[in-house]
Amino acid sequence: MVGVLCGRARGVQPRSDRESGGVDRGCANSIATSDGLLSSAPGLTPGEQARFLALQQQLRTQKKGSNRRERTRRKLARLARQAADRRKGWVEQTTTALIRENDLTLLVGACQR
Repeated sequence: MVGVLCGRARGVQPRSDRESGGVDRGCANSIATSDGLLSSAPGLTPGEQARFLALQQQLRTQKKGSNRRERTRRKLARLARQAADRRKGWVEQTTTALIRENDLTLLVGACQR
């Protein structure tokens, strides 16, 4: 579990009138803020998920080394890359928004075994 504390630093002129808050990184929701905002990282759309599943099933029946199998594999890779790019973009936008909204950001890690 990783928690992020956001607030104001001592002796620093605040850029906003927001009080300190917290952000938790979780499994069900990607982040949850103390303001009550729950946000999940985007993935494939339902249509893209259906297409991905269909391509996986198609790949399963194709002969290894064939040109058609390679074409199907490239289509799967393209969909996976699109999902990864969406997640990376979401992370960048979310972290930028957190930094802009808060004057002080601390990362607190808790190791649980």
